[in-house]
This record gives sequence, structure tokens and C-alpha cells, in this order.
Amino acid sequence: MKKWFFAVGLILIFTGFIIALIAYAPSEAKDYKKVTEARQKWSVSANLTKGQVIWVEIRQHMNWSVGLFDFDDELYPGFAILYVGVDIKDPYGKTTEFLMVWGILRESVYAPEILTRALTILDINVTRNEGGLDPTPFLIKSGNSSYYSDVGGIVQYNGTYTFTVGKIWPTRNDPPSVIWIGERLTWIEYPFTFMLPVGLVIIGGGTILTWFSLKRKKLKRKVSVKLKRK
Repeated sequence: MKKWFFAVGLILIFTGFIIALIAYAPSEAKDYKKVTEARQKWSVSANLTKGQVIWVEIRQHMNWSVGLFDFDDELYPGFAILYVGVDIKDPYGKTTEFLMVWGILRESVYAPEILTRALTILDINVTRNEGGLDPTPFLIKSGNSSYYSDVGGIVQYNGTYTFTVGKIWPTRNDPPSVIWIGERLTWIEYPFTFMLPVGLVIIGGGTILTWFSLKRKKLKRKVSVKLKRK
């Protein structure tokens, strides 16, 4: 029984230390602060600072889901495709061009009873980069292929950047409902600090159990010595 108490005590101490260490595990938190936006327009400009991480959100016009679509059964089987280009021009006239692939299920295109036909972003890639924006913060690599999770990147120069939605194919006459420009903010936080008291309690319990098992062992030795002397 003594050995069992001792072993359990050590396990509790070890477990408590692990939980206490987890409490100090850092995690990167992200949020987006609005820089500017434009509604029912094809472009918007913003004065940016070198080093800012900019995120561009394009919200579709309700009429984009109506009309002609392209098809690519190899890459996007089952989808009707709309290609949307986003050009980001830096203060020196250099352009970073993103190509967004929006899609909608084919059956919903030809079903008049479906009133809401929202497009979904299927893919984003950079088709031209002249150096005014570094899009690598949004680059995702998967095996031998890569794509971008969002439109945006690290601003390379101080000054006015212009964000333009265009080169839509098949053509759409209506501009996006919103072009939203935001700055990505990141910081380090410790989301598991609530586990620290738990870890300390477990360490304390394990220490007491270990001390108790050792003390019982010492007491038994003293008793056995006294009996031998008698």
C-alpha cells in the first residue's frame, strides 16, 4: 500500500507540473481593424503604412449569382464558376493581382424556385506580383500545390494603395456590394491560465500523498527498532 501511495503521489506531481506548464503555453490571437470600405463601387483607396498586414474582403453583389457562368469539370466539378480579379496598386503604380474563383452549384443556377443563390469562394491565387504587396501571410501550401486563404498581404511602401475589383468573367454589370479593407492585428495571449490553479492543487495533493507514504515508512522503521531493542 505504501508503494502504491508513493507511486500515485509522484504521478500526481508530474501531472500537475504538466498542467501548470500548459497554463503558460502561448497562442497567437488575431483580429481585424477596419481601415476603409466602399459600397456599390468597383474600387477604394486607403493610405497605408509599410509593414501593415492588410486583409481585403469582397462581398458579392446579389446579381452575381444570376447570369452566365463558366465551367471547369476538372478543377471544380459540379460548380458553375465566376472569376473575379482584384488589383491592388501601390503608390508607385506597381500591381499585385489576385484571381478569386467563386462558385455555385450548377443545379441551383437552373432552379428558379431557389431564391437565394449565394456564391462561395473556391480558390484564390496571385496572378501578378510587382512587389508592392507581400501576400505570403495568406499563403497556404498543401502537398505540391498552394493557394491563398484571403486577398491581402504585407504593405511594402508608405502611401496610397488602390483596391479595384474587375476582370469579372463571365461579365457582371453590378459592382461588389462591399469592398472592406482591414488591418490584421496579432498578439500573444495565454488562453489556458485558468489551468494554473488546477495544476498547483494537483501538485499539492501529490506532494502530501508522497510525504504521507514516506512518513509512514519512517514511523514503521522506528517502531520496529524499538521492538527489537525490547
